[in-house]
Amino acid sequence: MGRWITFAIACNSISCLEQIRSLSAFIAEVSQPEEDVFSILVLIHMPDGCKNVTYQLKKGEDGKYRFLFDETVVTVESMKVQDEYVMSTINVNNEFKTTTLHGRKVTQDPEMLQKFKDECKKLGYKEDEIVVLNPTVKCQ
Repeated sequence: MGRWITFAIACNSISCLEQIRSLSAFIAEVSQPEEDVFSILVLIHMPDGCKNVTYQLKKGEDGKYRFLFDETVVTVESMKVQDEYVMSTINVNNEFKTTTLHGRKVTQDPEMLQKFKDECKKLGYKEDEIVVLNPTVKCQ
């Protein structure tokens, strides 16, 4: 829980990838789960300034966390923790998936980035679907 910096993302959706490629690293604040609900506050830099987005995830009967955004259902498929890093995979409307690497520090560890890329390839992502974000966090 707490503050995480997102600095690498893989996605198998062309439209999603176009948006991701223009992003710089961003911060996500994750709350402590309470009664099978937790929230994520994301601070993303947009052309018109910083955007603050909050998602509330609820645990379903199948044990997976989900949130609804407009007509979109986002399901957390997996979370892997390794030292100071977390790798999460989400499924969006059963149409595409996104895998994200989060770290406690802004610095990008080349070894961890390579592990992320290797894991993404095991998950079926192509090389051009894996994006390392600009390491400058513009919104804090």
